[in-house]
Amino acid sequence: MQQGQSVLAIGNPGDAMLFSVTKGIVSGVGRFSSAGPGTWIQTDAPITPGNSGGPLLKLDGEVIGINTQKLVTKNVSGIGFAVSSSELLNVLHRFYPDIMPRLEQLSAPAGTTNATASSAQEEAYGKVVVSRPEGAMILVDHKEVGKAPATLTLPAGSHSIVVRFPGHVDWIYRTNVLKDSRVSLDPDPAPHPQ
Repeated sequence: MQQGQSVLAIGNPGDAMLFSVTKGIVSGVGRFSSAGPGTWIQTDAPITPGNSGGPLLKLDGEVIGINTQKLVTKNVSGIGFAVSSSELLNVLHRFYPDIMPRLEQLSAPAGTTNATASSAQEEAYGKVVVSRPEGAMILVDHKEVGKAPATLTLPAGSHSIVVRFPGHVDWIYRTNVLKDSRVSLDPDPAPHPQ
């Protein structure tokens, strides 16, 4: 996600109608220690206590985060936070490793055969750690998955990993992830002309 992109928050706010939808934009993405560890998405889409646990979506329906909290301080309103979906996936991979292949099976394209679905359940995973530069965008196989520093749980096999940071050329890695392996990527943060 990028700043300025439109998003939708779904939830059950207060005593209002169930499954209400609010619209806003992404006002920031990155670390926010006051909210807790991980990558956070700040939005001006109204987040109320009943929205907590509901999805924050891009306009095409892709879930990018889970609505978590709003900032409540004097003279401040309209600032809500969602934990990024990449952080949620990391937690699911870590604590519920058996559920991930089933989730991938449920989201598989129509026409997927039982043979390919069962092979997805047996798929092995490894970890890729991207430690810096802090706040750099991480793309895996051409899809944004979060910000550095991050520990990514990826299916075994070959992956294209791009670390993108303003003022630097992209760091591009072709990484072969092995079952139960851990690969560390530590891009040199020295500035490079684009």
